[in-house]
Amino acid sequence: MRLISVLLLINISSGAFSQHYDWPMWRYDHNRSASTPEQLADELHLQWQVNYSPRIPVWDDPLNQNLMQFDRIFEPIVAGNKIFLGFNDQDKIVALDLETGEELWHYYADGPVRLPLASANGKIYFTGDDGYCYCLNSEDGSLVWKVLLAPDSNKLLGNKRLISMWPARGGIVIKDNVIYTAASIFPLMGTFIYALNADDGTIIWKNEGTGSNYILQPHRSPAFADVAPQGSFVITGNKLLVAGGRSVPAAFDINTGEELYYH
Repeated sequence: MRLISVLLLINISSGAFSQHYDWPMWRYDHNRSASTPEQLADELHLQWQVNYSPRIPVWDDPLNQNLMQFDRIFEPIVAGNKIFLGFNDQDKIVALDLETGEELWHYYADGPVRLPLASANGKIYFTGDDGYCYCLNSEDGSLVWKVLLAPDSNKLLGNKRLISMWPARGGIVIKDNVIYTAASIFPLMGTFIYALNADDGTIIWKNEGTGSNYILQPHRSPAFADVAPQGSFVITGNKLLVAGGRSVPAAFDINTGEELYYH
């Protein structure tokens, strides 16, 4: 059986884990800059290794043309003294000890966890194909809150799994204690883009009107459609860029949720 390894490489001469920077979300920050103040040594050494089965991606068909790769590999985050992983085959979050690789806790959702996690203020945030956004305590994995992003709890068979009719595949981005995410991947069924308070999950704003836009499609015919949120979101200036799967992203005002453009 093929295995995928989660590795930790360190500079042994640096005193191991005496100092380190967090990697709190996909590509480090809300700009997705993939850059950290941490200075890597010229030579790294293997500290530990944990093996897992390969991921089961949602878009593995050749028609995808490699345009959606968000759940093909593990994309861990680091917060404090822990590494956090999401599993799309076992529907869970796992916390590993940064120094040893030992599993400290795990938490099961009600559907595949396909998008990278995010962390802030001692909490871990993630979305699932069950249509929910979750907040966990990073110390022990206990549930702090969860919010149903989908309009209802209806289920269907999708990607060989029982999932929400409106799976939450809006990759979480956090800025100024606000979470931005989304549910639903079919504009005709409605798409739901959110700004949530990171402390308690209360809704700051919700945009649920873009699916009714009558726009020209890539096949040159108009239809009622808009962005289909799939992938990690980005914040640049006052704009929230919502990944659109195989299509182009859309831009929203981060303060109001108003759609600024999609073309």
